[in-house]
Amino acid sequence: MFPERLRELRTSRKMSRRALADLFGITETAVYNWENGLSEPGMDKLRTLADFFGVTLDDLCGRCASPTENEVLMTRAFSQLTPAEQEQVLAVTRILFDHAFRGEMEGRHE
Repeated sequence: MFPERLRELRTSRKMSRRALADLFGITETAVYNWENGLSEPGMDKLRTLADFFGVTLDDLCGRCASPTENEVLMTRAFSQLTPAEQEQVLAVTRILFDHAFRGEMEGRHE
């Protein structure tokens, strides 16, 4: 699953193997080997790849359904915020969630 997912993520960004290799300081052959199941990156590279593509490790390794385009964009944007900005976003999200589902949650307790 990982080889296909990596190729899919790379090509969705219109990146060549060379461009991905240069970005991560590895050889183009390493990317080729990963995409063809001949070798696998270590955990550090997996984490870096997941962060770069804005996906979870599970998604990168093909263990769950692919996120929607909006989920990818939101994850990528969130990861670029400072910790303080992330906390602000989470606080607002909690308020919106509570407001949106208040009636539904209250109805379950009646």
